[in-house]
Amino acid sequence: APWCGHCKALAPEYAKAAQALEEKKSTIKLGKVDATEEQELAEKHGIRGYPTLKFFRSGTPIEYTGGREKDTIISWLEKKTGPAAKELETVEAAEEFLKENKVVVVGFFKDRESAEAKAFLSAANAVDEYPFAITASDDVYAKYEAKCGSVVLFKHFDDGKAVFEGEVSEDALKKFVAAQALPLIVEFSHETAQKIFGGEIKNHLLFFISKEAGHSEKYIDPAREVAKKFREKILFVTIDADQEDHQRILEFFGMKKDEVPSMRIIHLEEDMAKFKPETNDLSADKIEAFVSNFLEGKLKQHLLSQELPEDWDKHPVKTLVSTKFDEVALDASKDVLVEFYAPWCGHCKALAPEYAKAAQALEEKKSTIKLGKVDATEEQELAEKHGIRGYPTLKFFRSGTPIEYTGGREKDTIISWLEKKTGPAAKELETVEAAEEFLKENKVVVVGFFKDRESAEAKAFLSAANAVDEYPFAITASDDVYAKYEAKCGSVVLFKHFDDGKAVFEGEVSEDALKKFVAAQALPLIVEFSHETAQKIFGGEIKNHLLFFISKEAGHSEKYIDPAREVAKKFREKILFVTIDADQEDHQRILEFFGMKKDEVPSMRIIHLEEDMAKFKPETNDLSADKIEAFVSNFLEGKLKQHLLSQELPEDWDKHPVKTLVSTKFDEVALDASKDVLVEFYAPWCGHCKQLVPIYDKLGEHYADSETIVIAKMDATANELEHTKINSFPTIYLYRKGDNQKVEFRGERTLEGFIAFLDGKDVVEDSEVKEDVEEDAPTKDEL
Repeated sequence: APWCGHCKALAPEYAKAAQALEEKKSTIKLGKVDATEEQELAEKHGIRGYPTLKFFRSGTPIEYTGGREKDTIISWLEKKTGPAAKELETVEAAEEFLKENKVVVVGFFKDRESAEAKAFLSAANAVDEYPFAITASDDVYAKYEAKCGSVVLFKHFDDGKAVFEGEVSEDALKKFVAAQALPLIVEFSHETAQKIFGGEIKNHLLFFISKEAGHSEKYIDPAREVAKKFREKILFVTIDADQEDHQRILEFFGMKKDEVPSMRIIHLEEDMAKFKPETNDLSADKIEAFVSNFLEGKLKQHLLSQELPEDWDKHPVKTLVSTKFDEVALDASKDVLVEFYAPWCGHCKALAPEYAKAAQALEEKKSTIKLGKVDATEEQELAEKHGIRGYPTLKFFRSGTPIEYTGGREKDTIISWLEKKTGPAAKELETVEAAEEFLKENKVVVVGFFKDRESAEAKAFLSAANAVDEYPFAITASDDVYAKYEAKCGSVVLFKHFDDGKAVFEGEVSEDALKKFVAAQALPLIVEFSHETAQKIFGGEIKNHLLFFISKEAGHSEKYIDPAREVAKKFREKILFVTIDADQEDHQRILEFFGMKKDEVPSMRIIHLEEDMAKFKPETNDLSADKIEAFVSNFLEGKLKQHLLSQELPEDWDKHPVKTLVSTKFDEVALDASKDVLVEFYAPWCGHCKQLVPIYDKLGEHYADSETIVIAKMDATANELEHTKINSFPTIYLYRKGDNQKVEFRGERTLEGFIAFLDGKDVVEDSEVKEDVEEDAPTKDEL
């Protein structure tokens, strides 16, 4: 994209790589596409961010996973199109190889069949960023004073070369290259960022300096000896605070420009942590002491905190920061609901007015419950400490103890949930005035009319009141209240500010029956889908939903939805009627989920949301009342067949090592009893799927000539199967030959891991596998 900073940073290196390949008379060509102009082309190839690089090898696209400097780009491309290690037969060839690359790895092996030579070639095949070469030439050995069986990394910086020591194995060589291929002290830039953060070393010492002020010569050069001592344990990195692009990094560490020069340590494993020295003294001994104390576990994490606003507690929603958080939220004498939010988050913005109304209402009631908020983008350590993984996340600190907030996102449901957690399940209504106030201040309330609190029915009502957090319950024995609302003793009535105004429970009173009654009656007869209603719709008792896709702007509500109300009444507790306004940008993902385009609106679908989720499509787009009723009736009677999405089958679906499947072709290929078929179910936007592409392509090449093993993939966002439901990406199943038994691959996503699985059928038991928290799993809120 022309405006993309990372694209601009890549441009000169990309041009240099293209130029160098032309000078080599390479057959590899480099191209570029302005994805903001060629939007359809970008969409076709699943482009979700900039820059995205794809390598079209003999016409087949694979994800580019290499570096962003000239040498690493060329190395990656040449490895994809040629041998993993170049043969160096003469000194001249070796000199040219070392001259044209900043970093190279050379193996000195006479016997290519030795275990060490094979390990070297395996490492060469696995490491795409740097070019490898191998030689058996005595002249080359003599030129570089190398012993047979040695591995040497040559580089245009530091000491010029590093000799591998230890037992030669693929893993050991990969770690050696990762540690030695970077300079002793790395200068942070767009080009080096990927090497720094994507490398094997996860502990980094960061020097924040000003080049203009001469800090490199004054502080960094003397630090080189210290860096040598900790070479494979911690990576030394300099960040030039004069560069505009680096201001975000200073902000991330809570630093201001006037604190430079300074240093920090960051630990980049899953439990990310930052560490700050006691002083800004950057003398060699202070640097060494700081690193040693970190490696010995003697340092305490440095947690950022915003400045506490002067008026932090002057508004109904209190503004919390790290320095004040424990005093407020963890106080055993307080009950505090805290929202962890991000300023840019759409769901947070939608929640904000309702959250503020709830806080205001609680203050007016003189409630002891307080509501607070934390900007989790500023208070990152605090958010990390409390396990915040998405926005908004709400936690209720009841007497200082945190519990997950599971209530709704409207004023009334927030208040109801909080009051139930801190008070009685059902409020006592002793007078008509109390009842009127209760009904007035809540959109939905449930009232039990019981004289005898010890009766089985009253106990069942109170159990339901305790179980349902979203709506406030009350109980009364007052004859005046009975008369006011024309209620009988033993009855349960749900009062609401919409539809018919109230609903009277019918049937035998039990906790389950009351919960189902409330779930069905508390929502409008036809619910409008929105951020606020999503949780009630998908989290409710009714799992069958009739969805109307309409355009409010085109007047579809009046034309189609109002006449459907009588039909909705007939199926009230069996199916939930929901409208989705296709004009709203936020709802386009829902249309995509159903394989619909905007020009198909108005239309309707049914979705069944139990574990075996299924979608159903009517024969026509006629939304007349009789057609709606017939569609729903046929669904409830089991007469409808699932509607499964499927793409068109590409003409070249079986022309590549990895076969491309679609729903309509799936069973024919995957359930072929004469073959073992491994299928990756992926999503075009999934980062983990993109990372898997080069490995999976290699797997396809490995089995390209096999008569009994097929490697395949399918876009699970655009293709659905009745017998296989996909809930996270990537999901990989083996369909075994003979019985077509489906076995999930749960091993390491490496070429070796896949081969071991397929050749040995090494099925990992579920109990042996840790949960992969990084998988891209769709959430309920996304339908």
